[in-house]
Amino acid sequence: MTGTTDLVSILCATRNRAHTLERALLSIWQQSHQCFEVLILDDGSDERTFSEYEQLWAKLDDRFVLHRIRPSGSRGAGPSQARNFGIPLAKGTYVTFLDDDDWWSGNDHLAVAVKTMGATGADYYFANMQGVRGEETVIADWYHDAPLLTRGPRVYDTPRVYEVPLAAFVRVMQHHLVHPDVAVVRRDLLTAVGGFFERVVFGEDYDLMMRLVDKARLILYRPDVTVSYRLPIGDSISLTESKQDQTLQRLSCTQHVRTKCTNPLVRRCARAREAWSLRELADDLAANKRPRSALSFAWQAFCAYPTLGAGLFLSRSLARAASGDLTTDSGNTAR
Repeated sequence: MTGTTDLVSILCATRNRAHTLERALLSIWQQSHQCFEVLILDDGSDERTFSEYEQLWAKLDDRFVLHRIRPSGSRGAGPSQARNFGIPLAKGTYVTFLDDDDWWSGNDHLAVAVKTMGATGADYYFANMQGVRGEETVIADWYHDAPLLTRGPRVYDTPRVYEVPLAAFVRVMQHHLVHPDVAVVRRDLLTAVGGFFERVVFGEDYDLMMRLVDKARLILYRPDVTVSYRLPIGDSISLTESKQDQTLQRLSCTQHVRTKCTNPLVRRCARAREAWSLRELADDLAANKRPRSALSFAWQAFCAYPTLGAGLFLSRSLARAASGDLTTDSGNTAR
């Protein structure tokens, strides 16, 4: 019988998306693991949305509780602050998140997480996901290029769940991240690391993931796809922020990880991501005819994570800056 130690707190931040929120909440309601509470964290939706909520609540039960964290029609605080509002209210042994435009496509998503985390004492669990746009599956297997995730000991057979050594995890996460939708974490650990980084609206999922695994005793991974993640369209935050702003916020997150984490493997991974963000900024500046500024960022990238690739990138940046074919950062033609 499921007991209170199996309680999962699910935090769902939302704003003016009743039409997609319904699918998200119904995917929770259909989970085979029924010992959960759902905190719907409304970040200032308009009154029309609240009228639509009334029809939605009729399909659910008292485990689904609405929290109005901003006055109706006000400017939203953003996903990090909304989620952080809910963390102290969570009562579960485990905490997970579900964005209002995504959904759990596997009805055993919670059941497998709770069972395997309880049996192994793991602090951090994540599953695979697919990327969808509209009703079309664009990315069928999010971690198809990450075989390291399934090379550790198998801790559960049906379905397969693997222990992921930290060294393997951080190697994969140099180019990937674990979205909060697919992760289940012990509440005590989430509280200990302080929740989401509120100074950014982009990259906060990477930042929290790294700070969690820095302190996690054991990491588990399920390679089955159990989550459907909506790729950016329309009003997605990733489309309202410029590419350069996104890169700067990712850079801020990698630096935040380096200041907060103590494990050398985690810090090394953050340095690699930091260097990559600096190289992206250098490329952007070079494309905008600012080769000297680009060279500065290329040099910072090499210092942050000195690899052969970073050295070659720095050499190309130096050649661009020395070339008389590009305009200078002042906007005048180089002489």
